[in-house]
Amino acid sequence: SLNRAIELILLLTLPAMAGVLAIGHEITVTLFQRGAFGPLQSQATAVALMAYAVGLPAYVLVKVLGPGYFARRDTRTPVIFGAISMVANVVLNLILMQFLLHAGLALATALSAWLNVGLLAWGLHRRGHLAIDDRLRRRFAGSLWAALAMGVALAGVATLLQSGFAGGESTRAGTLALLVGFGLACFAGLALLTGAARMDDLNRILRRQRTAS
Repeated sequence: SLNRAIELILLLTLPAMAGVLAIGHEITVTLFQRGAFGPLQSQATAVALMAYAVGLPAYVLVKVLGPGYFARRDTRTPVIFGAISMVANVVLNLILMQFLLHAGLALATALSAWLNVGLLAWGLHRRGHLAIDDRLRRRFAGSLWAALAMGVALAGVATLLQSGFAGGESTRAGTLALLVGFGLACFAGLALLTGAARMDDLNRILRRQRTAS
């Protein structure tokens, strides 16, 4: 059902968003910092990456909520909501650029994506096609708290491992892999504790990843 799809998306994208916000700089340094791409360029890119990551769950949710209209032969409403979000994006670009420069463009994109999600969800709910039940509320709250706690823990561990990102490319890659592994394990444990996921949910995600690979 639509609710179950939303639960799964939140379970996957909220920790990804929190992870990028926590170690966006370390990700950028590992992947891009070499040659003419120095520390200043890494810092500027990391800020934009973190701002863009704020909308990560929204970018995926739009793809799930939109078909809820198309399946009922309503192509007009999603276009209207998309146009409203596009106008909001332009306005936010003009405003946020004054304070955040290039990162303002990324943040405007993220915020307008969330606006689009809110409009699509509101429309479906108003028509009775999306019911925000107790399970969805509980799973969303659990996923959010688990992601936030993981992000805080990940940022703390990253601070302790900063020397690894001052080394060569292989050292940086190994340190980043260690951080990612820690983040995944941390979120999995927290998701089980908060009730955001059950063991069979995590096993199903792992099976899908193995199948995709």
